[in-house]
Amino acid sequence: MIKFRDVTSRLANVTLKVSGEGANWIHCLVIEGGNVTIDCCELTCGAWGMCVSNKSQVHICGCHVHDNTGCGITVYGGSKMTITVTTNPKPKTQNSTPKTQDTSNMKPSPA
Repeated sequence: MIKFRDVTSRLANVTLKVSGEGANWIHCLVIEGGNVTIDCCELTCGAWGMCVSNKSQVHICGCHVHDNTGCGITVYGGSKMTITVTTNPKPKTQNSTPKTQDTSNMKPSPA
């Protein structure tokens, strides 16, 4: 587990995999306050992939959060998060392109 507390930081291109006895009770990543950017990381096999609290500001781009026993990402305690989905969500990619959708020809759903 990695924990950030009241810092401005960036975590990039790493795999955080929880294993061993008690793995179902340990989160991959915990952020308690501060401004943290998570780029192209994999968070797997923990109790939760990521736990964000205490008015944190978190920016996630191109991460792969999977196979955790509980929630993938939990945000509470006045925290804010932005998530950017990329065309290649696997970690360790240098040039992921944000995925966009052309909505110019879409018709509104009937009420």
